[in-house]
Amino acid sequence: MSPRAVRWIVLAIGALAVVASACTDAGVDSVSRAANGTAPAGEDGGQQPASPETMVMIGDSITFMSMESLQAELSDTGLEVLAIDAQVGRRITVGDRGRPYPGTDIVEFIANSEPPDLWVIALGTNDIGQYADAGEFAAQVQALLDLLPAAAPVVWIDTWAGDRVDETRLVNDTLRAVVGQRDNAVVVDWFSHGDDEGVVSGDAVHPTTDGIVVFGQVVAEGVDALVSSL
Repeated sequence: MSPRAVRWIVLAIGALAVVASACTDAGVDSVSRAANGTAPAGEDGGQQPASPETMVMIGDSITFMSMESLQAELSDTGLEVLAIDAQVGRRITVGDRGRPYPGTDIVEFIANSEPPDLWVIALGTNDIGQYADAGEFAAQVQALLDLLPAAAPVVWIDTWAGDRVDETRLVNDTLRAVVGQRDNAVVVDWFSHGDDEGVVSGDAVHPTTDGIVVFGQVVAEGVDALVSSL
């Protein structure tokens, strides 16, 4: 792992004073930790440097399971990892009193506390099959993107659900259509690894031990590719 220390940002919705009890009551499966010295960002989220120096990743159970691999692989990109925030069952915009916190809530908090230069979003798996059509799902993706600083590079990891391949393709195609409208943004291909031998477990969604390693590599390669293109 890189010598750079991973600094954790506290997961907080609303007043910071109630975060600890709220997370405990909700049974949050988050890997966030309190960080020292965070300061509110400017209204414009700050200008991006010529080359990103810091990053944050926000994900669901796949990210949560892959934490060790992600820490190692992302540290090797040379960017300082300010936070990897993951929660089982997380969706893009939908949450119920912190059970779990949706991606939009986490993005909004981080964007107003210690915004990174680059954002990695690994959400959408729990949204597969939840919307009537591509337009409804596109609105969820756009709602999250609208919370990010306009100039910030974005890496979004697509989805795999082996028992719902057609619905998964719809989600991934929509992701590419929406994210593709944003400058300095890419969608990374996790889907193509879903049917690789030994990568995904019997539930057709979550990675195996070997798959966790692959997921970390896929994410880091996506970050490297985007940074190289800037």
